[in-house]
Amino acid sequence: RIGTMHLRYEKLGYLQQEIGTNCQLTYAGQYDWSIVFPNQLDNPLIYNLKNLELWEKLSQEKFIPHDYKIASKEQRWDLIRGLFDTDGSVSKSDVEFSSTSQLMATQVHLALSLFGIVSSLRMKKTKSPFGKTWRISIRGENRKLFHDRVGFRLARKQERLNSLTEGL
Repeated sequence: RIGTMHLRYEKLGYLQQEIGTNCQLTYAGQYDWSIVFPNQLDNPLIYNLKNLELWEKLSQEKFIPHDYKIASKEQRWDLIRGLFDTDGSVSKSDVEFSSTSQLMATQVHLALSLFGIVSSLRMKKTKSPFGKTWRISIRGENRKLFHDRVGFRLARKQERLNSLTEGL
């Protein structure tokens, strides 16, 4: 299973493109989707997630694996972009990222900082089963740096970011 994330049609199309045509996305209920490789005995996605020690992790247990921390600059940007595509948003004044994993949020916050994007990290209490979420906010001129260096793959989020950063 891909985990608990709200997938809109646009994300499904992108995900299908990234993982290839030899697999199928199957709705597994509520916010869950499964990636099925019908012609293969072993699912390569599961194999890779197990190697990265991410298989069967709950959302509050997620983290950025070591291999990604030492990857090329472009690969690290792709990772951050992907995380913001799934768990990021653009409000009227900020670019935000939310995670129930304190470790994941801290690692994303640090990655942004290492690339010169200043952000704030705070815990917010919620009514969810986890009771809290960790939220990264990017404000002011740093929104433009995020726009120029990271951005979104998802058109609707990128359009909101374009509007937010006009004139900066």
